[in-house]
Amino acid sequence: MKKNNEQPNFSKTTPSCNPHDGHSERLNANLVRGSLWSIGGQAAPLVASMIATPFVIRLLGTESYGVLALINVLIGYLGFADIGMSSASTKFGAEANARGDTEEEVAVIWTALVINSIPVLLAAFLLAIMSRTIVEQLLDLPQSLQEPTILALRISSLGFVARSISGVLNTPQLVRFRVDLYNSITASYNVAQISLVPVVLLLGLGLPGAVLLISFINFLMAVNMALISNKLLPFLRKPTLSIVLVKPLITYGSAILLIVLISTVLTGTEKIVLVRFASVKALAYYSVAFTIAKLLNVLPGALSQSLFPAFSRLQVNTEKKSLKTMYSQCCRGLLLCLFLSATFICFFAQPFLTTWAGAEYGRESIIPLYILVMGCFFEGMSYVPSFLLQAVGKPYMITYIQAAEILPYLLMTALLSSSFGAVGAAVAWSLRAIVESLVIFGLAARVLASYSSTIVDRSYKVP
Repeated sequence: MKKNNEQPNFSKTTPSCNPHDGHSERLNANLVRGSLWSIGGQAAPLVASMIATPFVIRLLGTESYGVLALINVLIGYLGFADIGMSSASTKFGAEANARGDTEEEVAVIWTALVINSIPVLLAAFLLAIMSRTIVEQLLDLPQSLQEPTILALRISSLGFVARSISGVLNTPQLVRFRVDLYNSITASYNVAQISLVPVVLLLGLGLPGAVLLISFINFLMAVNMALISNKLLPFLRKPTLSIVLVKPLITYGSAILLIVLISTVLTGTEKIVLVRFASVKALAYYSVAFTIAKLLNVLPGALSQSLFPAFSRLQVNTEKKSLKTMYSQCCRGLLLCLFLSATFICFFAQPFLTTWAGAEYGRESIIPLYILVMGCFFEGMSYVPSFLLQAVGKPYMITYIQAAEILPYLLMTALLSSSFGAVGAAVAWSLRAIVESLVIFGLAARVLASYSSTIVDRSYKVP
């Protein structure tokens, strides 16, 4: 294995970064095409899940299905163990690709993969050896479910490792805007996983069999991701590590990890507070409204798969115009799409809620929904400046903003929820989202205003 202790070579350039050769136009086309593929990649598993879930619930039974959902939650929390290497690999890989530096791109991927593997393998190992303790001492499960759950947790740790590795191996696809390949792989394997679980249950393999299938499909997806990435970047088959990349990758990834952790707290805390200060029924009204309002973020989320690598490529350009132009175009396009989507949701919300969930929800959830739509509108708009800040190496700005929000937000949520129930929780969440969005837009404007031609940090130190 080659270890590169030299400073990265920044002398290699590519004419593709010249904004005057049509590169920006190609990026815009790739951005639109990638977003459409991302929407399709999210829609296919969603449809499959809507079809398969009723069968899984009946075949597993309520308690075992609850255990399966719990395992998914635990694995979701373990996802923090990758310390943000998927985003870090995409950012630094996109910059190397924009310069035409293939060796550097390979070094970024392999170095990020090694950094990622250490905490991920440790987390998987701890889950495997502590599964009995978790089941017997932390979870209040019936005796008949304890052994199957212990086995399922141990199996799921293997699938977790495979999925984490895939998050780094997809870098060549994302930086080349081959979102079609990325979404084809992830969507097909996710649909296969969702569709085959009922078959496994029909064969009598129970909860451990279902988790084994999920883990095996995650392993196959990682292998397929590696094969496709190797075709796009043939030199990837030759492992290359760069010592000088370790610090910037960890620094950047840690900032992304903090954003994810704090966002998790800010996104879900109001639900817990609402139960504490109002009632479970108020939470039900709020949850239905929140689920529908969050549909506004599907488009910004799909856009992000292409937007982040696009910004990362453009920010190494010596010309300011390309990055500023794409930023402006994305903001304007997203503004129009979100406005139309929000108007559509608000117009049809009450008849839909009444038909889908019942007259009670049509009556009690509609006001929280209107309020949450406003908050989700601003949250969706903030995706563009957020990814700009991350692409130019300033994710810590977002971390500071969100960390400063936690205490005021919790106090505001408790006060409003105790007085106004679901409506109060919706007001608290939306006010936080609006303020956060406006501050992030202000910071992004400052970054663009002070943007200089010496963008690239030649020592690979993240500011």
